[in-house]
Amino acid sequence: MAISRKPLASLARLNRQARERAFSIEAIDWSQPVDRTKPWIPELLGLLSYAPSYSLLDTSERRRYNQLSALGLCEQFILFEQMVISALTGVLARCELPAELREGLCCFVTDEEKHIEMFWRLLERSEPGFYPVRAPVLVSLSPLQDLLMNCAVNRPRLFLAWIWLTIFLEERTLFVSRQYLEAQRKAP
Repeated sequence: MAISRKPLASLARLNRQARERAFSIEAIDWSQPVDRTKPWIPELLGLLSYAPSYSLLDTSERRRYNQLSALGLCEQFILFEQMVISALTGVLARCELPAELREGLCCFVTDEEKHIEMFWRLLERSEPGFYPVRAPVLVSLSPLQDLLMNCAVNRPRLFLAWIWLTIFLEERTLFVSRQYLEAQRKAP
């Protein structure tokens, strides 16, 4: 079966744009202080914000809950991005792929590694006492969850769940981004 040239042309364009838009982590100003007087994520991203008991928290408790939720969200992104990288690394090592697709996946892996580094730096700056080493504090998988995730990402040709994980992660990123934009619009 012949591969259509149009998808490869689109992929080549995406690869070119990725190269042109690439940035260094060091381009980010990491010297900005962490403001502990403000919430760190939009309130609706905190899971308890939907619970009736949330209204019983005072302002400082809500703010701290919000900040801990932000840390947990960063840890979740790290966890999922590490899994996606593991799956893609397996695909790249074991599968014969068209050059454009291989380039795109390699670029995607590089971007995900960059995101992980950015999240770790953000966590370390936000709560240095929580993160003397780069290990999650608020997010963990049960042994069964860990086993199932490892089965999926270590056997990417057999268990295609990692593709759904990647789609979920990217969709979740868009949702979180929209929540931040909406919160910024409401309270600049």
